[in-house]
Amino acid sequence: MSSWRTSAEMNIKLYTPKSLKNGSGMASLKQFLLSLFATTVSIAFTFGMAALPMQASAQEMATKGRSADEIVPSGTNFVKAEGDLNKDGLKDLVISVGSALAVYFATPSGDYELWKQYNDILPVDEEGDDFMIDIELSITDRGTLKIETGSFASAGTSYVTNNNYTYRFQNGDFYKIGEEQHSMSRMTGDDKTVSTNYLTHKRQVVIQNAFDESIKPKETWTSIPKSTLRRLGEDQLD
Repeated sequence: MSSWRTSAEMNIKLYTPKSLKNGSGMASLKQFLLSLFATTVSIAFTFGMAALPMQASAQEMATKGRSADEIVPSGTNFVKAEGDLNKDGLKDLVISVGSALAVYFATPSGDYELWKQYNDILPVDEEGDDFMIDIELSITDRGTLKIETGSFASAGTSYVTNNNYTYRFQNGDFYKIGEEQHSMSRMTGDDKTVSTNYLTHKRQVVIQNAFDESIKPKETWTSIPKSTLRRLGEDQLD
């Protein structure tokens, strides 16, 4: 599982996109929106600007360390996930700081050593914008890396978006084997999920309404052309 932390253990998350997926119907949606509103107000009025994420330069992350706290500069917000990515029996470490993502492979000595760092790959909050961004990382028991990005706009659009990308380490690199894009309108409840499996070359589209369970979800499946798997770092993750 991922965690958003600073070295001072301040744990503030703007929102959790997965709440849209846990359960269905108006109750779940209301809970999500109320939670988001309460969190935003709490940050703005209780902590002020000091509570917003500190952005560190990607170059400031250490190339080696025994924990994420040793790798990331003190006082900087980061997201991390631990798990065995290269199937050597050791738990590896993935860290995101700002728009950068770094993969550290564990060593028998107990250290994490930087394998590769990807700069400007993740979306970030821009000062003055009305968008809020959430990043979550996880590593499954099978060793796949999952990167989730979510966005909420307080003005300009009513849509909440949530994108998931799945990568697997094989042949010496990380390759994208699947992705899912989810969007939901806070005004109309229009809800759309597009899931793509690049190994089976299949795509699923589900359209439903988050406000009205009487509207039957519409599901369609299509085949997509076979293509070379994309490496991590070749695409910016929205």
